[in-house]
Amino acid sequence: MDEAVIISITQLQRKHVATVIELAANSPELRTGNGNAAFFWEPSTLIKWSESELGVLLVASKQHDEVVGAIICGYNPISRDAYIHAIMVIPKHRAVGIGSQLIARAEETVAMRGCNHIFALVHPSNESSINLFKRTGYDRGNMFFYYEKTLKAIQRSDDL
Repeated sequence: MDEAVIISITQLQRKHVATVIELAANSPELRTGNGNAAFFWEPSTLIKWSESELGVLLVASKQHDEVVGAIICGYNPISRDAYIHAIMVIPKHRAVGIGSQLIARAEETVAMRGCNHIFALVHPSNESSINLFKRTGYDRGNMFFYYEKTLKAIQRSDDL
Protein backbone atom coordinates (compact mmCIF):
# COMPACT_ATOMS: atom_id res chain seq x y z
CA MET A 1 0.00 0.00 0.00
CA ASP A 2 1.21 3.49 -0.79
CA GLU A 3 1.96 5.15 2.55
CA ALA A 4 0.76 8.50 1.15
CA VAL A 5 -2.83 7.22 0.97
CA ILE A 6 -4.94 9.11 3.48
CA ILE A 7 -6.74 6.90 5.97
CA SER A 8 -9.78 8.14 7.84
CA ILE A 9 -10.87 6.62 11.15
CA THR A 10 -14.63 6.85 11.71
CA GLN A 11 -17.36 5.28 13.83
CA LEU A 12 -18.67 2.03 12.36
CA GLN A 13 -21.90 2.62 10.45
CA ARG A 14 -24.50 0.17 9.18
CA LYS A 15 -22.96 0.28 5.71
CA HIS A 16 -19.66 -1.06 7.13
CA VAL A 17 -21.08 -4.04 9.04
CA ALA A 18 -20.94 -6.66 6.27
CA THR A 19 -17.37 -5.67 5.40
CA VAL A 20 -16.23 -5.86 9.04
CA ILE A 21 -17.87 -9.28 9.45
CA GLU A 22 -16.11 -10.50 6.30
CA LEU A 23 -12.79 -9.07 7.50
CA ALA A 24 -13.21 -10.86 10.84
CA ALA A 25 -14.19 -14.13 9.17
CA ASN A 26 -11.01 -13.97 7.09
CA SER A 27 -8.76 -13.19 10.07
CA PRO A 28 -7.37 -16.43 11.51
CA GLU A 29 -6.05 -14.42 14.47
CA LEU A 30 -9.64 -13.96 15.67
CA ARG A 31 -10.53 -17.64 15.89
CA THR A 32 -11.47 -18.63 19.43
CA GLY A 33 -10.62 -21.85 21.21
CA ASN A 34 -13.80 -23.64 20.21
CA GLY A 35 -13.73 -22.29 16.66
CA ASN A 36 -17.23 -20.85 16.96
CA ALA A 37 -17.00 -17.09 17.23
CA ALA A 38 -19.76 -16.47 14.69
CA PHE A 39 -22.20 -15.33 17.40
CA PHE A 40 -20.03 -12.28 18.08
CA TRP A 41 -20.22 -11.06 14.50
CA GLU A 42 -23.98 -10.92 14.06
CA PRO A 43 -24.90 -7.69 12.25
CA SER A 44 -27.49 -6.71 14.88
CA THR A 45 -24.90 -7.12 17.65
CA LEU A 46 -22.38 -4.88 15.94
CA ILE A 47 -25.00 -2.24 15.11
CA LYS A 48 -26.38 -2.14 18.67
CA TRP A 49 -22.91 -2.02 20.12
CA SER A 50 -21.75 0.76 17.79
CA GLU A 51 -24.75 2.85 18.83
CA SER A 52 -24.09 2.30 22.55
CA GLU A 53 -21.86 4.29 24.89
CA LEU A 54 -20.39 0.92 25.90
CA GLY A 55 -18.98 0.20 22.46
CA VAL A 56 -16.22 1.77 20.43
CA LEU A 57 -16.39 0.31 16.94
CA LEU A 58 -14.22 2.13 14.46
CA VAL A 59 -13.27 1.52 10.85
CA ALA A 60 -10.24 2.65 8.89
CA SER A 61 -11.06 3.62 5.33
CA LYS A 62 -9.13 4.93 2.40
CA GLN A 63 -10.52 6.86 -0.55
CA HIS A 64 -13.91 5.79 -1.86
CA ASP A 65 -14.85 4.49 1.61
CA GLU A 66 -12.93 1.21 1.17
CA VAL A 67 -12.66 -0.34 4.65
CA VAL A 68 -9.12 -1.57 5.27
CA GLY A 69 -9.31 -2.17 9.03
CA ALA A 70 -11.45 -2.07 12.14
CA ILE A 71 -11.26 -2.16 15.91
CA ILE A 72 -13.95 -3.41 18.27
CA CYS A 73 -13.60 -2.22 21.84
CA GLY A 74 -15.95 -2.42 24.80
CA TYR A 75 -16.05 -0.05 27.76
CA ASN A 76 -17.29 -0.82 31.28
CA PRO A 77 -18.05 2.48 33.06
CA ILE A 78 -18.33 0.78 36.47
CA SER A 79 -14.78 -0.63 36.45
CA ARG A 80 -13.56 2.09 34.05
CA ASP A 81 -11.87 -0.65 31.98
CA ALA A 82 -11.90 -1.06 28.22
CA TYR A 83 -11.22 -4.27 26.36
CA ILE A 84 -10.07 -4.48 22.77
CA HIS A 85 -12.06 -7.44 21.48
CA ALA A 86 -10.59 -7.34 18.00
CA ILE A 87 -8.33 -5.31 15.79
CA MET A 88 -8.16 -6.19 12.13
CA VAL A 89 -6.27 -4.79 9.17
CA ILE A 90 -6.38 -6.31 5.70
CA PRO A 91 -2.98 -8.02 5.23
CA LYS A 92 -1.94 -5.98 2.18
CA HIS A 93 -2.55 -2.78 4.20
CA ARG A 94 -0.54 -3.78 7.27
CA ALA A 95 2.72 -2.27 8.50
CA VAL A 96 1.84 1.32 7.56
CA GLY A 97 0.34 2.48 10.86
CA ILE A 98 -3.35 1.71 10.42
CA GLY A 99 -3.51 -0.53 13.51
CA SER A 100 -1.73 2.12 15.56
CA GLN A 101 -4.20 4.76 14.37
CA LEU A 102 -7.16 2.54 15.26
CA ILE A 103 -5.78 1.88 18.74
CA ALA A 104 -5.02 5.59 19.33
CA ARG A 105 -8.55 6.63 18.35
CA ALA A 106 -10.14 3.89 20.49
CA GLU A 107 -8.00 4.92 23.47
CA GLU A 108 -8.94 8.57 22.99
CA THR A 109 -12.64 7.70 22.78
CA VAL A 110 -12.75 5.54 25.93
CA ALA A 111 -10.55 8.00 27.87
CA MET A 112 -13.10 10.73 27.11
CA ARG A 113 -15.73 8.44 28.66
CA GLY A 114 -13.71 8.06 31.88
CA CYS A 115 -11.68 4.94 31.13
CA ASN A 116 -8.37 4.58 32.97
CA HIS A 117 -7.30 1.07 31.87
CA ILE A 118 -7.40 -0.76 28.54
CA PHE A 119 -6.32 -4.28 27.67
CA ALA A 120 -6.45 -6.96 24.99
CA LEU A 121 -5.95 -10.71 24.91
CA VAL A 122 -3.45 -11.80 22.27
CA HIS A 123 -2.53 -15.35 21.34
CA PRO A 124 1.20 -15.96 22.02
CA SER A 125 1.73 -16.95 18.37
CA ASN A 126 0.22 -13.72 16.99
CA GLU A 127 3.50 -11.86 16.52
CA SER A 128 2.00 -9.01 14.47
CA SER A 129 -0.49 -8.12 17.23
CA ILE A 130 2.13 -8.53 19.95
CA ASN A 131 4.42 -6.13 18.09
CA LEU A 132 1.56 -3.69 17.46
CA PHE A 133 0.64 -3.54 21.14
CA LYS A 134 4.29 -3.14 22.16
CA ARG A 135 4.73 -0.28 19.65
CA THR A 136 1.66 1.48 21.03
CA GLY A 137 2.85 1.35 24.64
CA TYR A 138 1.12 -1.73 26.05
CA ASP A 139 2.83 -3.87 28.69
CA ARG A 140 2.60 -7.62 28.53
CA GLY A 141 0.73 -9.13 31.44
CA ASN A 142 0.93 -12.63 32.81
CA MET A 143 0.08 -15.68 30.78
CA PHE A 144 -3.13 -17.50 31.63
CA PHE A 145 -5.55 -19.95 30.10
CA TYR A 146 -8.60 -18.65 28.30
CA TYR A 147 -11.86 -20.50 28.91
CA GLU A 148 -15.04 -19.83 27.02
CA LYS A 149 -18.57 -21.09 26.82
CA THR A 150 -21.42 -20.08 24.55
CA LEU A 151 -24.62 -19.49 26.49
CA LYS A 152 -28.17 -19.58 25.23
CA ALA A 153 -29.41 -16.06 25.89
CA ILE A 154 -32.73 -15.53 27.61
CA GLN A 155 -34.61 -12.78 25.84
CA ARG A 156 -35.57 -9.95 28.15
CA SER A 157 -38.65 -7.83 27.64
CA ASP A 158 -36.52 -4.69 27.10
CA ASP A 159 -34.75 -6.42 24.17
CA LEU A 160 -37.99 -6.57 22.17
